[in-house]
Amino acid sequence: MEQKKRSYLKYYLSLVIVVLIIYFVLALNATIPSLSPIYLTKNQTLNSNSSNLVFPNYGESAIGINTRVLISNGSSKMIPMASTAKLVTALMVLKKYPLNINQQGPMIPVTTQDLNIYNNYLSEQGSVVKVVPGESLSEYQMLEAMLLPSADNIADSLAIWAYGSLANYSTLANQYLEDNQISGVHIGVDASGYDPSSVANASGLILLGQKAYSNPVIAQIVALKVVPNFPVVGEIKNINFLLGQYGIEGIKTGNNNQDGGIFISESNQIINNTPEKFYTSIMNSATLWYALNDSLNLVKSIQSNFSNVNQSLRLSNSKVVGYYYQPWNNQKDYIEINQIVPFMVWNSSRTTLNINLSNVTLKSLKNQKVGSITVHNDFLNQSENISLYLKNNIKKPPLWWLLLHPRLIL
Repeated sequence: MEQKKRSYLKYYLSLVIVVLIIYFVLALNATIPSLSPIYLTKNQTLNSNSSNLVFPNYGESAIGINTRVLISNGSSKMIPMASTAKLVTALMVLKKYPLNINQQGPMIPVTTQDLNIYNNYLSEQGSVVKVVPGESLSEYQMLEAMLLPSADNIADSLAIWAYGSLANYSTLANQYLEDNQISGVHIGVDASGYDPSSVANASGLILLGQKAYSNPVIAQIVALKVVPNFPVVGEIKNINFLLGQYGIEGIKTGNNNQDGGIFISESNQIINNTPEKFYTSIMNSATLWYALNDSLNLVKSIQSNFSNVNQSLRLSNSKVVGYYYQPWNNQKDYIEINQIVPFMVWNSSRTTLNINLSNVTLKSLKNQKVGSITVHNDFLNQSENISLYLKNNIKKPPLWWLLLHPRLIL
């Protein structure tokens, strides 16, 4: 009987030893589940620098980029737009009689009616370019005379030539503005803008400037400082004396008895190695000189209103975005931002961060990419991805820890 008990004891002892050996072998070969990231922050909006744009303290003004209005300042009231209305005239003439770059287009004879228009504006002290009945000017030359020295008489003559009458032109011009979603601009009884019935607001002038400058013929003309050997008068000059300063390439001045100074500018700025077209508009200045000078200050401030995104890229005063927790050694492997974001952001615009980290395993090694941060700025609709890397190897759990966690083994 005693011998039988010893046999059973040996059997169970052997069984336990076998089980322990198997358990030990399984522990040595246990598959460790992947480690999930623990985020300190996943989505965040960065605080950007405050705006330092230099808007004038009078009238109304606005800034646009490429094809949209960014910001307006002051009133949005529709007020006389003066000679900026000639941009609509140019668009309408080129709509009916398109030109290519450097193409002169049809020759337009100067009539007695054109002389009368010239004399009327001359008597009212409008901007004029002298014409003589019997001469002919090309369509391109008339556009030059209208856009550079801002000849009121040429604007009306062009509109009548293209559309038969000023009344017909006005109706079709306003329909054109509506069709092209250029709100905030209305054309009155003439094509020159001398009459106060042509009105706009600063945002409307941005939209008009963007549309006009997108036409290569208009863009080419408004970039000219002077046209020599012009028929009858010999030479015509561009009123816009800001050309070439701080990237300014155009586009149109304006002033009349109701509005002392208006200017729409287009400037080419390099932002994040990409050329961007910025537009400014200033209305209701005391004089045209003030409108131009204050436009220059506004354009300068556009350049200084960009900041490097890295100045704001601080998460809870730290570069740490998350970590992987290894319970077997109570260790946290922190993931940090270690790359510079290579783009500038517009001050006061919104920059968002979206952080994504993948799971890691025992095979994950130091400097292995484990995720990324997408930095997105609304202003230029620009995004950049920052890679995130593991700082250390993921260490294998010690045997004693595995033996104490049977759920990982069995």
